[in-house]
Amino acid sequence: MVKQVFAWYNEGPVSLGTLARKLNHQGTPSPAGQAWRASTLGRLLRQPAYKGTVYYGRHRADYSAIGKPRRQGQGTLRSPRYRLRPVEERVELTLQELIECQNPLEVDRKFFGC
Repeated sequence: MVKQVFAWYNEGPVSLGTLARKLNHQGTPSPAGQAWRASTLGRLLRQPAYKGTVYYGRHRADYSAIGKPRRQGQGTLRSPRYRLRPVEERVELTLQELIECQNPLEVDRKFFGC
């Protein structure tokens, strides 16, 4: 499905809304089993794993708040909060690319923010 979406994108300029409509028209279910939305498709396509990059240790557990009152609601925290680590602390792993782009610069800029 992801390869098909990138193939559609490479055919010419197309919006995420148009891609979502194509997937819905085909009857392809979203990860939640519902209709595709442009925002869902955008989050999916921005995953760096499709370019062959994954990160280990993106989050770290913050145990300092355990036992303290919750920010909202009642009671106290019983489990740690997970915070995003700075980019310098993450371990980058390289995998085989799942997609091949005919126009990689445009795809990088639009989908991956490069």
